[in-house]
Amino acid sequence: MVLSIWAEIVGERIAEHTEDLHFEGDKLACKVQNQVWRHEIHANRFSIAKRLNERMQGQVVADIIVRS
Repeated sequence: MVLSIWAEIVGERIAEHTEDLHFEGDKLACKVQNQVWRHEIHANRFSIAKRLNERMQGQVVADIIVRS
């Protein structure tokens, strides 16, 4: 369910640059195309996780791991 609302939460621009979105335990991991997007998502990972959790009405995402 979280994976299906990713684009809605982060916006289409960020969603276009993320791939391989998957869970590693309670952490949501994704791969980005370059360091600029990695920094953007990493800097905002707590607010993104909070919005995802609010939408899911529970503590689903503990953290977000961003790889490039």
